[in-house]
Amino acid sequence: MAYCLASSTYIIGLGFRLRNTIFKMSFADKINKFGKPNFIPEGWYWLLKSDDIKVNQAKPAKFLTHDFVVYRGVDQKVRILDAHCPHMGAHLCDGKVEGNSIRCPFHLWKFNELGQCENIPVLKEPAKVDVLNSYKSEEKYG
Repeated sequence: MAYCLASSTYIIGLGFRLRNTIFKMSFADKINKFGKPNFIPEGWYWLLKSDDIKVNQAKPAKFLTHDFVVYRGVDQKVRILDAHCPHMGAHLCDGKVEGNSIRCPFHLWKFNELGQCENIPVLKEPAKVDVLNSYKSEEKYG
């Protein structure tokens, strides 16, 4: 794991795990992926200062070509999801953090920390929709 150090403040690290198909690639194929769009090597990367995100607050973050929403739930834990709602593409940082989930600002779809839609206000049961990618986060070096 690689972390960027910051003095007297925690940092939020973003953890990328390569998909299962990547593990089946040869070492030479993995090397050839470097420098290609949308390829991020497995590891930990600095994303935000911990002080920048309060409880019940969502912030946008960008790493290379990827957009994320970073939010802190009521349990003080930081969560990272893909930024855009699969319904109409709204950026979730403009939504509202509710408990440990986040609600889209357009049609109020609610996504949990695993990126699963858990509530659509006009439906009794949430429809099966695309799951947002979720990413591991850790706060270190404070």
